[in-house]
Amino acid sequence: MTKALLVVLVFLLNACTLETMQNPDDDLQKNACGHVVHATPVLEPTTGAWVNDNTWGDQFTGVMPQSEGKQVQILKNSRFYGPPKVHSINLFRSDARLPENADVHARITYGGGGVSNEFFCDWNQGVQLALVCNTLTIAAVTYAPSSNANYNAADGQIFLGAMIAEGSAGVRGYPLTLTEPVVTIAAAGNALFDVPDFAVAVRVRLFQSDDPTTPTGVNIDQIIGSLLATTNDAQVCAAGRDLPLVGAVDQIQLFNTTGAGVTLVVQWVLGL
Repeated sequence: MTKALLVVLVFLLNACTLETMQNPDDDLQKNACGHVVHATPVLEPTTGAWVNDNTWGDQFTGVMPQSEGKQVQILKNSRFYGPPKVHSINLFRSDARLPENADVHARITYGGGGVSNEFFCDWNQGVQLALVCNTLTIAAVTYAPSSNANYNAADGQIFLGAMIAEGSAGVRGYPLTLTEPVVTIAAAGNALFDVPDFAVAVRVRLFQSDDPTTPTGVNIDQIIGSLLATTNDAQVCAAGRDLPLVGAVDQIQLFNTTGAGVTLVVQWVLGL
């Protein structure tokens, strides 16, 4: 008799367990015994190897670095809890006047599953994007916005900040960009640019004109390895229009077909 009761009891316990396991995400469930079961939330640990770095926002205020290519770390979160998830990133900066010929690009390094990747983008007054990751480092890297003059920070002050949130904050109104230093191409000369990570299109503007009726006199070659993929007249980019990149293109080359020098701004459109 006792043995039979034990068998029945084990059966009922198993039924309760199976019912609970089948619906672990429901807020309230009734198991086979008729008891209400509350779902147990997953809590982030506060100590131990998997503790979150708890760095969800940080900022930097100080003197602009006095040389080009210097890196200023803004935020580092080397271990989010659990598997990679979608995280929204917001970059912001001061509205103060920039130094003479110095600015910063954002260098974003992200990873998951033991691998990592990085990319650069413009650090505007407001930048928002989303990445799948469980490690993230955000830094500012100095550069000269014009290649026609030496880098000159002139003791300028900068204020840069970054914030992270779990989940996506929605779709941006404008695409992420990366702007190259202004370049002047001599008559019948050319300039070569490497295509950055995540670039899906390019804009080539005359430095002092966005008038679509002003001829640029520049041709754009898209190159894959050593092969020419396509050639376009830069007029298609006038007034900020995008020229889509072809397949696995890794370089573009600009040719000045005019009899005088031309000053251009090259801006990449990133597919993030």
